[in-house]
Amino acid sequence: MFIYLKYSAYTLMVLLIALYCIKKLKKYKKNYQINGLDGVWLYFVNKNIKKTGLSNFIDIKKNLLGAKIERLSKSRILYGPYSETKIINSYGWSNIDFAPKYLGTYESHIQEKIIFLSKKFKLNNFIDLGAAEGYHIISLLKKNIFLKGTAFEISLKSRNLLKKNATINGVSKKLSIFSDATFESLKKTLESKI
Repeated sequence: MFIYLKYSAYTLMVLLIALYCIKKLKKYKKNYQINGLDGVWLYFVNKNIKKTGLSNFIDIKKNLLGAKIERLSKSRILYGPYSETKIINSYGWSNIDFAPKYLGTYESHIQEKIIFLSKKFKLNNFIDLGAAEGYHIISLLKKNIFLKGTAFEISLKSRNLLKKNATINGVSKKLSIFSDATFESLKKTLESKI
């Protein structure tokens, strides 16, 4: 009787390990279909060694290009309405979009729309939900397009980066930073601003 329990336990353990391996293989297969062999390697690295935030060879190139443009621009946005704003090249949620940020082309249609709306409605306050490192809100405050800003960012790493970027751009006193943006936290924050 004891020997049957022993073999049943071994069989169950082997079955669970097999199911786990099949599940992992499916993830690697899906990753291969989307990102190729380099994607499989980066998936493995991200899960088991160090989180790089990169998914494939193209992401690696985007990241390298962003770092190069950051050095050449001395961490400043070069063109567009946000020019001369300084942004630290450290990522909170994405590390592949710094090249267009330093060039000033990142979400340029959004930049233009925000500025248009601020002028049209004579707005003084800007609220940024999901502010990340502060690309929009810090630039808008630095350029005096808005007098005050409120940023919500759930990631602690991004909030810390947002604070550093606000400091190096001299807009810390114009900016309030909060973590998660729930209906309650928004209501409380907006009521305190009125």
